[in-house]
Amino acid sequence: MLMISESDILRFVRSRRYQPMPAEGIAEHFGLAQEEFDALRRLVREMELVGELVEVKRGCLATPERVGLVVGVLHCHPRGF
Repeated sequence: MLMISESDILRFVRSRRYQPMPAEGIAEHFGLAQEEFDALRRLVREMELVGELVEVKRGCLATPERVGLVVGVLHCHPRGF
């Protein structure tokens, strides 16, 4: 059972001292055991799918705002107008 929540991860990732790091670095920051890492990875993946986190260089994680990205859905007409 994972002892940290989505809001804990977002609070950490949005903090001024955060530098993009892989999920392993986040697990180390929170002092998670190896057994909890798989649950953390699943939670991070869910957060990526809804656009709360993005994966940047070398698997490092950041918020879209921090790296200048916009999250959303782009609708285009097939014929270009």
